[in-house]
Amino acid sequence: MEKLRLGMSQEQITKLRRFQEMVLEKNKVMNLTALTSEKQFYHKHFEDSLKLLDYRQLQGKILDLGTGAGFPGIPLAILCPEVEFLLLDSLQKRINFLHEVVEELALPNVTLLHARAEDAARTELRGSFDAVVTRALAALPVLLEITIPFLKKGGSLYAYKGEKVQEELDQSTKALRALGADVVELHTYSIMGDAHCILEVKKVNHTAPSYPRKPHQIAKKPL
Repeated sequence: MEKLRLGMSQEQITKLRRFQEMVLEKNKVMNLTALTSEKQFYHKHFEDSLKLLDYRQLQGKILDLGTGAGFPGIPLAILCPEVEFLLLDSLQKRINFLHEVVEELALPNVTLLHARAEDAARTELRGSFDAVVTRALAALPVLLEITIPFLKKGGSLYAYKGEKVQEELDQSTKALRALGADVVELHTYSIMGDAHCILEVKKVNHTAPSYPRKPHQIAKKPL
């Protein structure tokens, strides 16, 4: 863990270790991760989650949409204590677990919300975030529709993706145009021999109030 990132404090290392312990312990009674070996967890959860910090300095308000077991939000919050994070998930059990994590690790910069993205995007959260981070959440046309409405104009989506990202990009031209967003950069890297990337998308125009649509509409006819 000490070699995960240069400049990490002992307190941050301790918190990451404790977070790993909590995830793996809860995983015995609740499906949080398929990665149970220390090496896989280290690289595919921690290294991957924190890779964004190699490319961008986070600031302001960040939404981790579909946070699941807390990735990438919890590791990023531990490394960026000055940044405000909201972790949102549609499953109450996962949010309950993350409440335990936030209390145990003393993370005052993290708040949690149980909600569907399509509903939350029509509340005061709409247009209120400097960045949205997502990891293994949905195909890109769907992902864009449920994330871009949360961003301020000029805000950025950082979508953690795999080797099929170009195929997804080819299918997302209409969605980008409709939602007022542009692709900025594709940050590529490798973890344990597997191709990974973080797709950076900027919100350049206001998103029409008709988006996001209802879940069944999005599923039936992606943009």
